[in-house]
Amino acid sequence: YYDMASNFREDWTAATSRIAPRRSAALSRAGATTTWRNTMSLSARVEGFDLEEGDLMVAYAGGEPRGTATVYSGADDESAEPLYMSIGGDKQESVRFAIERDGEIVAVSGYVFSFHANDVVGTPDEPLAITFTTDPTGIRLLTDGYEPGQWYTVNGIKLPGRPKTKGVYIYNNQKVVIK
Repeated sequence: YYDMASNFREDWTAATSRIAPRRSAALSRAGATTTWRNTMSLSARVEGFDLEEGDLMVAYAGGEPRGTATVYSGADDESAEPLYMSIGGDKQESVRFAIERDGEIVAVSGYVFSFHANDVVGTPDEPLAITFTTDPTGIRLLTDGYEPGQWYTVNGIKLPGRPKTKGVYIYNNQKVVIK
């Protein structure tokens, strides 16, 4: 809320450019450290998956997380407010989504749209409907754009080399089990 009679003033000359940081907990856990000069705004509602308060909807582009929205109670009810998110990026690329609960990906979407700088997708009155699936093989939907010959965790964190710890990883856009 901004009161027109207040003395609030921001010195806009102090910054020559505004850069969208990766600032959410999910993005931090995923090892996100880069910033983008461009963002895309999203108003969305989730279909095909029952959300719980505290879930995160994470946007992925180029195989890495680019934005998050926290789910509040009732967010999957059609009459509820949509989820709002800013998605960072520098070029046109496919955007997909995941629902994260307690640090684990529990649902994923297929291809949803292409990132376009400064674009707006959905509105509060007509949010974009994003359909999710809990199919465990769906994690492959988030792997497009990973660099060939590089190892990644299933959460999209790029690893310096072949992992030495047991688990499921992504290598050459394929899930690989290390025993």
